[in-house]
Amino acid sequence: MSKISPELSGSPDLKSYTNNQLQSVLRGSKKPVSGRKDVLIQRIKDSNLSKQTIYESIANTPQNTSVKKKSTKQNTTKKSKEPTLDALVEGIAEEETDQMLSEIKGSIEKESCSPSTRRNTDYNFFELVFALCALDKGQKLKDKDDIKKVKFEDVKEQLIGCNEVCFGRYMADGDKTAAKPSLVENHINNMRKDFHLYVPGGFNAVKCIYLEGKTLTTEKLKKLNKGLDTKKAKADVYVETNDGTIVGFSLKQDQNCTMTNYSTESMLGDLFDEKIGKAIKEELKQARLKILSDNNITKTNYKQVRDELDPATGKKFIHNKINALFYDSLEGQNTYWNALKHYIDENSQRISREIVDNMFPVGLKYNLYQFDGFEYMKLNVPTNIEDFKDHVRFYYDSATQADKKKGNTEDKRKHAAKMFYKIVVNGMHFRIEIRFKNPIISSAPQFQVHKDHQRTLSLESGKKISAGKESKGGKITRKVRRR
Repeated sequence: MSKISPELSGSPDLKSYTNNQLQSVLRGSKKPVSGRKDVLIQRIKDSNLSKQTIYESIANTPQNTSVKKKSTKQNTTKKSKEPTLDALVEGIAEEETDQMLSEIKGSIEKESCSPSTRRNTDYNFFELVFALCALDKGQKLKDKDDIKKVKFEDVKEQLIGCNEVCFGRYMADGDKTAAKPSLVENHINNMRKDFHLYVPGGFNAVKCIYLEGKTLTTEKLKKLNKGLDTKKAKADVYVETNDGTIVGFSLKQDQNCTMTNYSTESMLGDLFDEKIGKAIKEELKQARLKILSDNNITKTNYKQVRDELDPATGKKFIHNKINALFYDSLEGQNTYWNALKHYIDENSQRISREIVDNMFPVGLKYNLYQFDGFEYMKLNVPTNIEDFKDHVRFYYDSATQADKKKGNTEDKRKHAAKMFYKIVVNGMHFRIEIRFKNPIISSAPQFQVHKDHQRTLSLESGKKISAGKESKGGKITRKVRRR
């Protein structure tokens, strides 16, 4: 039996508190916050925390009064390490669908660290890594262990827009398996290597760092971005130098992260006047829902169908039946994909310009760079769109070494509910995945933009961004979409 702290044998009565309050206590002491209520209580007891610490943590717990009292689910999405990006996105969609099907009505939890609303998933550890390294003039922070040892008290005077609660949540995100020590170390080394090229005066000129997420809270940054579309105010971290210069950085965990994502149906609808736009969005929505209804999939049974077990293995199907209904975008047999493609192609110039203007926003009052752990790329630059069209190569995966040893050298058609386009901007090639990030029954797919590493070299270093064979380009011959 676990040892119980003498202080907790009487008050406070842990059973009288909500899961959210108990998790706040554990989060403050850097303990795991998952599990049932009885597990959380026992974990607090095992931690030997003082009554004062517990009361203070509970008092500072953000309230979420809009969630039903009897519900024990939280209105946040928990990220987990998955083997592939597809699996990660599908997992997130499943959790969001569970919320919808359970009719959980609530707003995003308001954090005590900011008057604005932020999700727990907004506290990306790599944003904190960048911020702390930018303040580390002596370059004493060498790896993940060094980062985790930094205390809020050490940096609070120069870390603007982030209080101790926020700081703790950024740090907690670093406990996830995605924040591999080797990845963090690469971020640190590559960030430092060229930092002086993008921040005038380099590390010695840094006055302070603004770390407050996409929803700005400080008046200086609000004024700096006044009048900007929120999709163009892309910086996660702002660096201010001693002479008042401000530089923004959009930070990615790695090179596979999306540069940007937008709802396809909303973007198409917004190209036209309200009446026509509304009609287009409704047409696309109904085409999407009809495919589901024709296969007897409704809100009532969505989760059941999605989670159906494979009789052969007793586990969920690798490719669930709902997504499989949208695997045929290339073959031209899916009424929804056909309708969506029609509107994209008919308005290709306007759609591509809208996407690119948000990828590379001009008219900013500061320089904006993207850093993906490997290289920096300036974003506030004039752009020339050289190509935009659907692209067959992206629908196939190259044969693996294991396949080649078996004599299977042919590329394999992806099993994915996606449609693919390529766009070439200023000589750089990008892959646009049109994919469902959220439940198909309740939301449209998104334009998600990635750099095409097979075709685009690093502008800064001239090196290939990732290992792998050269693009086959036009040599790939595949069945094309029916027109």
